[in-house]
Amino acid sequence: MLSKPTSRSALQQWILGLTYASIVLSLLIVGTDASMHLAVSWYSSPAVAALCIAHHITILVLSHKEGKSPRLPSIVKVWNIILISIVQLLWLLVMGVAITALQWKVRGSRKSDLEGNSITRAFVVLFIILESVVVIVITILTTLERTRIFSSKKVLEVTVGDLASANRA
Repeated sequence: MLSKPTSRSALQQWILGLTYASIVLSLLIVGTDASMHLAVSWYSSPAVAALCIAHHITILVLSHKEGKSPRLPSIVKVWNIILISIVQLLWLLVMGVAITALQWKVRGSRKSDLEGNSITRAFVVLFIILESVVVIVITILTTLERTRIFSSKKVLEVTVGDLASANRA
C-alpha cells in the first residue's frame, strides 16, 4: 500500500517514528511479562500497553488520513497531549511496580530460584524503562511541535496584519 505524500515537519516525522517504536516496545513488554505469568508488573503492563497501543494506532490512523490538510494535525492537538501525558504517567507507575517487584524477588529468593527467570525479569524491566523513556520523549516532542506551530502562526498573523495596515496607509 502506498502512503500519501505529506507535508509533515521533521519533528512530526520523529514523533510518528517513535510512536511505531512505542507500539513494538508495548508488545515486547506484554510478551515477555506474559512469559513470567505477569508477575513482573503485577498484571499492570497489559492494561497500560493496551491503552498505549490504542492511543498510538488512533494517532497513526488520524495522521495518515490528514495527509496534506492545512488544519492543525491531530498529533499536536490538546487532547492528544493530555492522553499521551496520562499514558506517560501510567508507564512510570508500571516501571515503579516492576522495579519494586524485581527487588522483592531478588531479596526474598534463594539463588537457585533467580537463575532461570532473572534474565527474563531483567528484560521486562528494561523494556518498561525504554517504553517510559520513549513515551516521555513523544510527550516532549509533541509539546514542542505544538509550540512551534502556534509561534509560526502568530508570526504569520502579525505579518498579514502589518501588510493589511500598510495597504490602508
